Amino acid sequence: MESTVKRVQNFFCNYGSADFDQLARIYDPSAVFQDPVHRIEGLPSIRAYFDAGRRGLLSCNFNFSSDVSCDNRATLVWRMDYAHRRLRGGKKLSLDGCSVIAFDQSSGLVLEHRDYFDMGAMLYEHIPCLGQVVGRIKQTLTT
Repeated sequence: MESTVKRVQNFFCNYGSADFDQLARIYDPSAVFQDPVHRIEGLPSIRAYFDAGRRGLLSCNFNFSSDVSCDNRATLVWRMDYAHRRLRGGKKLSLDGCSVIAFDQSSGLVLEHRDYFDMGAMLYEHIPCLGQVVGRIKQTLTT
């Protein structure tokens, strides 16, 4: 049987074209998904969130560089390569992050999924004017 970690990785490796019907094989019906912007509860809401997040994407896939599992928890380190029609004219962008998941050991379904990443690097830095402001703030902090 395919491990929970592998199911999560396989789904997100081809996120741009993933079949969202497969989410029921990955997430528990009462699962919680959280990222720097949202906290989503329940599989139907997670599916709706992923569906909305995919709109406007020209491409999106995740490349996993490592994972560490212990008991019913795992941390997955990834790079997301994506292109969105409204960011940088649809040019390919990359974002580094990690996911921490907790899963039910008997069912193998994800109960909690939390993503950690730099929201500025994903979005704010690629918006005209706002990107310049974020860049100046970062520069000020490093000098």
